[in-house]
Amino acid sequence: MCGTGIPPATHRLEARPTPLAENGSTTNGMTAALRSLQNEPFRRASFADGESRDGLEAVRRRARGLRLDVSNATVVLQELTVALPNLPDGLVGLRLGHVSDLHAGRWNPILAAAQDLLLAADLDLLLATGDFCTSSRRWRRGAEVVRRFFGPIAERTPVFGVLGNHDHRDLAGAPDLPLTLLRNESGRFRRDGAILRLAGVEQTEPYGGDVGAALSGVMDASATVLLAHYPSTVFKLPPGLVDLQLSGHTHGGQIRLPWLGCLWTNDRISRRMARGLHVVGGTVLYVSAGVGVSPPIPIRVNCPAEVAVLTLERAGAVSHLILRVARSAALSGRA
Repeated sequence: MCGTGIPPATHRLEARPTPLAENGSTTNGMTAALRSLQNEPFRRASFADGESRDGLEAVRRRARGLRLDVSNATVVLQELTVALPNLPDGLVGLRLGHVSDLHAGRWNPILAAAQDLLLAADLDLLLATGDFCTSSRRWRRGAEVVRRFFGPIAERTPVFGVLGNHDHRDLAGAPDLPLTLLRNESGRFRRDGAILRLAGVEQTEPYGGDVGAALSGVMDASATVLLAHYPSTVFKLPPGLVDLQLSGHTHGGQIRLPWLGCLWTNDRISRRMARGLHVVGGTVLYVSAGVGVSPPIPIRVNCPAEVAVLTLERAGAVSHLILRVARSAALSGRA
């Protein structure tokens, strides 16, 4: 099976490439500058104090000469309409929120901004595709952030999720989690007489999980949405069983350079599949750029954090995307 991207004009996220600085800087110069950013105060900052904002400003000043958007202080809301064949009337217009890769050791304004966007989005379901924690060893601290992030949303919207490779299996047993974790299994969501199968693959090990087990339940469903942390899971799917797969893991590349785009996906997919909408073997795949960041260079360049809202429609129109940009609470003072 091969991946086919939705036409670029309908979902391209990055700004039009801009020329490099007039002093003749090259991509080698960009790489050297990015490496040097590791020494900035921002590297270990939490976004919760003045030092982190000072460090972010230093990163921005360093990047400005290279025409790079250091966008850690921005959260983007992606709104998409996804057209699926044979979608029953009861699921037409269903609004699915999607969030991935919080990578949260403690609460921070980026999480607060992402939470605000989801709370305002009028969702029918919120789906989370793993990497709630910074590392599997810190799953208890991750559980605290999960409660704070998803708690207010779960009061009005059902929340389902799966674990990713930065999570620990024990996270699933933490008390009072405000979401249902799908552990190689399926759940059922009913709306206006139609049944949506929510299947989840647990991938605490790289490329792990049991796709067959995840898809073995809820055989009376009219449509299937699969949650899988790794986008490459789409290549393992039995033909015709999954209508929509939601994934994360790649962070959209996290660092995207002019002309080159994503440098590394950290998955067994092409670089053009690092974020956005794609079609693979009849399954629509949406890859989130995520909310958090990961080492070795924990910054975002030309790749802002995001949450998404996907509205399901019956096939007949090309999927499209509308961008809304929301300033992070790091800029508004909320913590």
